[in-house]
Amino acid sequence: HPDLLVASVEGQLMPALTVLRAVLPRDIAESVVRDYPEVLLRDVAELEKLPQSLADLGLDLEKVCRRTPRILLRDIVSIKKIYEFLLDDSQGPGLNQEQVLL
Repeated sequence: HPDLLVASVEGQLMPALTVLRAVLPRDIAESVVRDYPEVLLRDVAELEKLPQSLADLGLDLEKVCRRTPRILLRDIVSIKKIYEFLLDDSQGPGLNQEQVLL
């Protein structure tokens, strides 16, 4: 991602990495950063809120990131819209929560 080349290490990249390591097991955090380094460009405050925001939806950040690490690239509003669509049986596929996690 080209924006990584001009991002501030101390001002942006390290704080994001610190938050990822705080909210996820180290192996998952490192895997996500290795596969999707642009996650370090995310707003630190949003990354900090993500575990609770997902918990409010009945989702566990660690479990979700093990299966779908790209979720860290999305903001919670987008995640919630997609999640609600997947659960909706009139407009969406009407999956149950367990199926959504698969």
